[in-house]
Amino acid sequence: MVVKKHFYTMVSLLLVFFSVSCSHFTPTVVETPQFKEWISSGDAPKIIATLPFTNETEVENLDQLVREGFYKHFSVRNFFDIEIKEVDGIIEVLKEVEGKDFHSLLPRELGEFLRCDALVYGRITRFKRIFLLIYAQMRIEAEIKIVEAASGNELWKHTFSKRFHEGGVPTGPFAVIPAAIRTSYSLRESKRNRDIDVFCKDFVGSIPEIQHVQSRKIDELCELQLASFKMNEGALTISSTLHQHGYKPFLRKIDANGEVWYRVMLGPFVSRREALRYQLKLKKEFSFLNPIVVMSKGDSDLGIKQDSLE
Repeated sequence: MVVKKHFYTMVSLLLVFFSVSCSHFTPTVVETPQFKEWISSGDAPKIIATLPFTNETEVENLDQLVREGFYKHFSVRNFFDIEIKEVDGIIEVLKEVEGKDFHSLLPRELGEFLRCDALVYGRITRFKRIFLLIYAQMRIEAEIKIVEAASGNELWKHTFSKRFHEGGVPTGPFAVIPAAIRTSYSLRESKRNRDIDVFCKDFVGSIPEIQHVQSRKIDELCELQLASFKMNEGALTISSTLHQHGYKPFLRKIDANGEVWYRVMLGPFVSRREALRYQLKLKKEFSFLNPIVVMSKGDSDLGIKQDSLE
């Protein structure tokens, strides 16, 4: 009788907790009337860069986890997204070579450095985990906004919150142990990371899907490989020189046959013709460069010979 009494007392407390923790949350979505028109305008998909997110919680590296998850699901959309490692490479150059923190730059300035049409800003505003023996809950909340680089106008903004539950109210005293095992599993880092991935997938799903009638032009996007070094310092020196002449190069770190190389890149260009035009221009201006046109996005780098890395 004592066991049953304690059991039903616990059930009552859990029911009260459920009703409080599952209180309704209404997400905020702000979408300008021009968003769909803007995103589908022009003769090529929009180039969008996902900037490093801001972490307002006490969970270490949560901003990077959410950013990578968001990018993974966002990259399959009908945009041309700049890989986050390339974005980070440019941000690193801005900080080390020019002494600029990207947080202090206007969207227009960032757009020029990244050669993109829009920027994705993100901040993680809440992360909370609760464990009560037979019940576990994780709640994560974030804000994402897409900003047009040229004007700085906010095109789309969404505050998204999601809860994940494990366990529940047991049907009898002997159901407590299995429920406790399930909830303890939910505390594992792997389970947490999978929940974060689901959160990011649902978040991206709230962005309107745009069918661009000329999306095939994404296959024409090219880049220029300007130089390649085994030492990061050499790549930074070339990048700094080009920056001083008004160009906006970026660095790409790759692993080629077990060796790490730092490539100085320029682009992307919306067509091979434009890339070839810049190739000739750079050869005239910088005799020490040997620019090579490569297909954008991908480390296979079609057209690059192995000895071009030397």
